[in-house]
Amino acid sequence: MNLSIKNGLLGSALLITLWLTWQTGQNNVPALSEPTRSTSSDTSSQLANSVTSDIGQFKRIARTMIISEVNLFASPVIKSFKKRIVQNKTLVKPAQIAPPLPFKYIGSFKDEVNTKVFIDVAGEVTAVKNGQLINAQYKVINVQKNVIHFLYLPLNQKQTMFIGKTNHE
Repeated sequence: MNLSIKNGLLGSALLITLWLTWQTGQNNVPALSEPTRSTSSDTSSQLANSVTSDIGQFKRIARTMIISEVNLFASPVIKSFKKRIVQNKTLVKPAQIAPPLPFKYIGSFKDEVNTKVFIDVAGEVTAVKNGQLINAQYKVINVQKNVIHFLYLPLNQKQTMFIGKTNHE
């Protein structure tokens, strides 16, 4: 179908719809009676009767009209989030971890009886042996050929320092 024919059909359908809507709107509107002037003393009662009949006519029409359930001018309703109440749950602190060892392996020296291991403690070279306290926070548990075991005293956690072979051995 040609585009101009489609546009013509749509335009005529729109005009017919508007005309039908206007016609049905004209049929539902009641005609108001115009007040008449009279010289008699019954004018106030006639006016009251005409107003009452007009109000009754409006009420009947209002009852038959379809009322939309959607109020376009109402403020939007925001659904509230349900609060989740958590009971009897305690927060668990993460386990504390000892800080990394603040020592550096320098080397070891083996004599006829013992092997001495040297570490750098805050810039000082210190020979380490079993049971020794270092900085009042670390205790040397065990010195072996390739490893030194420390105990971090504030948290009572074991830490290990791996040591390598040196030219002195």
